Amino acid sequence: MPVILVVEDNIRYYSSFLPVIYTELITQSRRVIREGINVAHKLLRMRARPKILLASNYEQAAELVTKYQPFLLGVVSDVEFPRNGELSAEAGFELANLIREAVPDVPIVLQSSRTQFRERAHAEGLSFLRKRSPTLLGDLRRFLTEQFGFGDFVFRLPDLSEVGRATDLSSLETMLQEVPAESIVYHAQSNHFFALADGANRIRPRPETSPPQGVGLQRR
Repeated sequence: MPVILVVEDNIRYYSSFLPVIYTELITQSRRVIREGINVAHKLLRMRARPKILLASNYEQAAELVTKYQPFLLGVVSDVEFPRNGELSAEAGFELANLIREAVPDVPIVLQSSRTQFRERAHAEGLSFLRKRSPTLLGDLRRFLTEQFGFGDFVFRLPDLSEVGRATDLSSLETMLQEVPAESIVYHAQSNHFFALADGANRIRPRPETSPPQGVGLQRR
């Protein structure tokens, strides 16, 4: 079962984050269920929806990352939270580094009321949300849709230009026959198809080496 890790020690914020995440999960689950072949298949898909894990300090978060590493769908984390019993301004970045070492392609968003962390987050390839922003929950919803695969699957080239869009698995199958091979290789190597898989198959593969660009790609 895929998991989403939320790291936050302030009840004010995680009590507002969790309903947004749950709402997006329910919306996504309903979309997936509609594609079920029969009742049993629909129930199986419903049971395969992501699980949300909440941690309030570095040690809890690190333990969850280790335990659920193959199933980690994404991370929403505060920047400053306790580590070794003391509030640490580096905890969020250190956790992100730990996660990236284990799962290089997992989407991570850091959030803080201190905007000076934004530049560093972006420099390290992380998304950033400002806690006190009036658009915080909308920004979080957009991140979930774009990075966790909760909305349409947007086919892009490595320069991030859009070349196609799939709204469900049926249109995804069609688009796989139409979009440039370069786009498929880009998404496959980045494990962007991970969020679209079902049930027990939602285990992120870890190839030892990446295939050359466009080599070995066959369409049927």
